[in-house]
Amino acid sequence: MGFRRGGAGRRRDAIEPAVIEALNKHGVRTWQINGRALPDLLCYHAGRWMPLGVKSGEKSRLTPSERLEPPLWPLVHSVQEALGCSDGDALLRRFARVWLWLRDGH
Repeated sequence: MGFRRGGAGRRRDAIEPAVIEALNKHGVRTWQINGRALPDLLCYHAGRWMPLGVKSGEKSRLTPSERLEPPLWPLVHSVQEALGCSDGDALLRRFARVWLWLRDGH
């Protein structure tokens, strides 16, 4: 397993840098993660942690952990999806939904 702030030393999805930049502009701290059955990013905002998977298009190949139902973490295909929408309140709502989902034992 790898955990680095900059690059994670493996092939990354093409939109990942744009997603990281957009999240950082909204006050979200991000770390790139690599390893089997792990999300692409670990995000921290407003006292909450959220794993996030990033794919560069709807037809990107999913890993086995990304195909699970219910999903282990949100999977986004664009910067807009990562932000939830353009305002910070929507981003906080997304963090809250994931936090509640994880708290409830999923």
